[in-house]
Amino acid sequence: MLARGCDGEAVRWVTTAPCVVLHVANAFDDGDEVVANVVRRDEWAAGDPLALDVHVVSDRRTPIDRARVTATLSWPGGQHTWRWGGTVEADACVRVGTVQLVVPDLGPDTAGTLALDLELRLPAGEPVTNRYEARFA
Repeated sequence: MLARGCDGEAVRWVTTAPCVVLHVANAFDDGDEVVANVVRRDEWAAGDPLALDVHVVSDRRTPIDRARVTATLSWPGGQHTWRWGGTVEADACVRVGTVQLVVPDLGPDTAGTLALDLELRLPAGEPVTNRYEARFA
C-alpha cells in the first residue's frame, strides 16, 4: 500500500490469504489501520468463465514508452500467456488487455491453485512483478 501523496519510498506490504482481488472499491484510514473494501473471489470451479482486465498504473511524471506487459495464468498441468505493449501516459491508469478463458476441468477429485503472474518490463531497468492466487475445486 502507498499512502496518498506518498513519493513511493514508504511502501507498506500487506499479507492476506490467497485470493484474487477483482476490484478495490474503497480504502480509508481507521485510526492506525487502513481498511480496504475489495471484491475478491477465493475459489473458482471448472467451467467458470474468467475475464480479468489488466491495468498499468503509473505515478511517474513522464510517459512510459515501449512498456511490455506479460500475464501468465497457470494451473496444475497447464498455462496460458498473454502479451501487450505500448505507451502509458504520465500519471495514468491504463487498461492494457484482458485475460480471458474458461477455468479448465482437471477431472474428478482434482483441486489446485490458479495463479496469475504479471510482469511489467520497461525499456531499461528491472521488471516489476505481481502474483495472485486462488483455489479451484
